[in-house]
Amino acid sequence: MKRFLMVIIMTAAASSVFSQSQDELRTLMGKGELIGEIAVSFVADFDILAVGLKEGRFTKLVFQADGNDIEIERILVTYADGKKDEIPVRHRFAEGTRSRAVDLQGNRRFIRSIAFYYKTAGRLKDGRATLKVYGIK
Repeated sequence: MKRFLMVIIMTAAASSVFSQSQDELRTLMGKGELIGEIAVSFVADFDILAVGLKEGRFTKLVFQADGNDIEIERILVTYADGKKDEIPVRHRFAEGTRSRAVDLQGNRRFIRSIAFYYKTAGRLKDGRATLKVYGIK
């Protein structure tokens, strides 16, 4: 009986932490703006999203999978000054879900481009998906 109660208490604690992080994400997303979208194919893929200096400076990035599950291996952010920031993600995002806010190095910098190493991972035969990228200032 004690084990059962501990499991219930731990589950409740975990769900409250999850909902808090979702609330924080919603707050952050209210401040964010859509940087761009990329169509993802079924096979392993590599794409570059050109951001440009007109978009402004960002401190965090959030990614959203639409249309199918997306498995992201890593992300490479190139800043306007030529410096690069490699973000090892290695995570599968279910359709309709968002990533946690990923902090960028070097405080606030202009982003020139974002390179993605990824593939779709869902059950649909055509395997198409869209990855949306949001920047938070």
